[in-house]
Amino acid sequence: MRTAAGPFCIALALLFSSVVPGLHAQPYGGPDTLWTRVLAFSDLDDMICREMTLLPDDGIVICGTFWQQEPLQLLVFLSRLDSTGSVVWRQTFDPGFYVLDVHMCPLGTDRFAVVITTYDVSTGYDFVLFAADAAGEIECLRNYTGPLSQWVYAICPTRDGGLFVTYAVDFPHRPAWMKTDSAGNMLMEGSGNLAINGGNLRSVEETPDGGAIIAGHRASAPGGTTVLIRVSPEGEPIFEHQFQIETFMFGYDAIPLADGGYFLCGSTVSNESTSSPWLLFAYRVDSAGDSLWRWVGEDEEYLDELFPQCSQTQDGGFVVSATDLSHANLTRFTPAGQVLWHRQYPVGPCAFAGTVCFDMDSLGRYTFATSCDSSLLVVVRTQPDSTALSVGDHRSPVLPVKLDLTVYPNPFNAVTEIEFMLPVTQRVSLRLYDVLGREVAVLMEGTQQAGKHRVSFDGHGLTSGVYFARLDAMRGVRVQKMVLLR
Repeated sequence: MRTAAGPFCIALALLFSSVVPGLHAQPYGGPDTLWTRVLAFSDLDDMICREMTLLPDDGIVICGTFWQQEPLQLLVFLSRLDSTGSVVWRQTFDPGFYVLDVHMCPLGTDRFAVVITTYDVSTGYDFVLFAADAAGEIECLRNYTGPLSQWVYAICPTRDGGLFVTYAVDFPHRPAWMKTDSAGNMLMEGSGNLAINGGNLRSVEETPDGGAIIAGHRASAPGGTTVLIRVSPEGEPIFEHQFQIETFMFGYDAIPLADGGYFLCGSTVSNESTSSPWLLFAYRVDSAGDSLWRWVGEDEEYLDELFPQCSQTQDGGFVVSATDLSHANLTRFTPAGQVLWHRQYPVGPCAFAGTVCFDMDSLGRYTFATSCDSSLLVVVRTQPDSTALSVGDHRSPVLPVKLDLTVYPNPFNAVTEIEFMLPVTQRVSLRLYDVLGREVAVLMEGTQQAGKHRVSFDGHGLTSGVYFARLDAMRGVRVQKMVLLR
């Protein structure tokens, strides 16, 4: 059973080391590598790793594309790895369309959504939604066609088990979005007013109110600007902001925060046609999209950092992953934007790593996945990041380090206690279901503070049997089996 003693001791040690000179020979520079796996998929030519999802059992699902030579066409692969990076299964499939791009994310608790942008000479760019189960079996849910060309840029899961999809329609590439249920049925759609002119909407995340925050870039002469779009639950654009530091500025990722604000990261360069280095940047903005602080990595160690992705750490700070095309680079920020550490992680034998997929789990470990040398998949996982437990914020008691859900007593006779732990303040939904998946009760709905929460459940009026408590949070789902005995 995890207690607060471990994080407290770590926090105390960090505080003590900061006031006693010489306690550590070197300052903390980020977590060490836990393991690296180089997986040879020799039958997949020109393989590209495009998306990665971390699983509750510490496993990993990776999605990407490869070229089939006879006949020559782009196909899709899915692979599930266990907690040590070993392959559990791998599936390849031909969706039956001309494939241009692919995206993946969780779809409910035990499936994955795979959205593929396709091309047809008669209809133009459309997209298809597939669902893959835990064993990799794939079914087609919906083919989205329309009068306008539609190229999918990003997808994300919603707390109710559906999807949020962003795409561009027609020229000059007007941003659009839609929300679906778990079967792919459209629940909401909308579009923006700011033409991105051949730019890209790189990321989408659901906000606590059921809307979304979208980040990307807009092409404009002579360069480009970063775009941040806030979408209401009804699909209307609340704001469409542009940011610019240098001539070319590309936004790649944005995440919603508990206070209603957002964190945005990307890369910027003064002149794309010269040898000017790409610089990593980060913005912290308020709920209206106005900048609170910004950071630009102008030192030599931050040069040529591309394709950034970001996550919020358990202390309210941030971590940004990027690649210099041979390493996965991490930069760790405090909530106020000060850099705690910056570290490079080799990604196997690759001379050219390309895009590096990144995510952080509830234990503070970082995972990277990339492809190189045509048919190699490289996956790296780090040790837990100790700075995620305390950064001099003097909070008491120490907050839990992961999302957790327990029931006691269990089995129970009529009355039991359901307890859950939140590492950060966030919107949650706690519901009870029977074995047929029917909703029995809504136990809690709304934003809850970080820490421990307890709900008493009275099962009088229910028949004996098995029930399931499901906790849905912003970036995770937990399910606990409950047995009611009479």
